[in-house]
Amino acid sequence: MTQPTPTAAPPALLNITLGVMLALMLGWFFHIASGVLVPMVLGLMISYVVMASYSLRLLTR
Repeated sequence: MTQPTPTAAPPALLNITLGVMLALMLGWFFHIASGVLVPMVLGLMISYVVMASYSLRLLTR
């Protein structure tokens, strides 16, 4: 009695499966971390604007 030979999934099916898994993982991460990430990104943007304006003021002297 011979065993059936296993066949690999088609590449398109594998790509779709991995893409869906990645989207679910990222969505879940951003759902959990949104309470921390939003203020952190806002603070980084504000600090970037402050540092850029300070550097611009130093260059124009």
